[in-house]
Amino acid sequence: MSSFKLPAGGAQASMTMTGPAELKDRMVALWASHAEWMKASHHRGGDKACLFYHQCISEEMNDFTKGRPELGAGAEPTGNTTITVIEFYATKAGLDEHFKLFHEGAWAGGAEFGALMGTGKVSFAGAGYGETLVSVANDEFQLE
Repeated sequence: MSSFKLPAGGAQASMTMTGPAELKDRMVALWASHAEWMKASHHRGGDKACLFYHQCISEEMNDFTKGRPELGAGAEPTGNTTITVIEFYATKAGLDEHFKLFHEGAWAGGAEFGALMGTGKVSFAGAGYGETLVSVANDEFQLE
């Protein structure tokens, strides 16, 4: 396991998109294209470097803090899928450039993003320009 920590400062964007099963394949394809665009168009060094990019997919639960349904813990699936995306940049300049490119139409997925939102069945939420409060590396956890 690597010992990786995100630096103090920086700029994080966190985004979630949630939609019904009938739109899951379109949502997955959308975010796959976003990852490819990120790799082709973003910096890996300097002030604008994207230091971390991560996507995950999950079945939406009515209260995921209650635990997985198969454990009898009380959370119930809603039938929706959620895709969460985290981007972390060395400085705010990296996130500034990301949004500039997005709004200029540099990512071909922008039209599909709009189409998914236009169905009225997909929600999108996010937070941007978050600075590191605490970063804990894997080797700092005490239990094996």
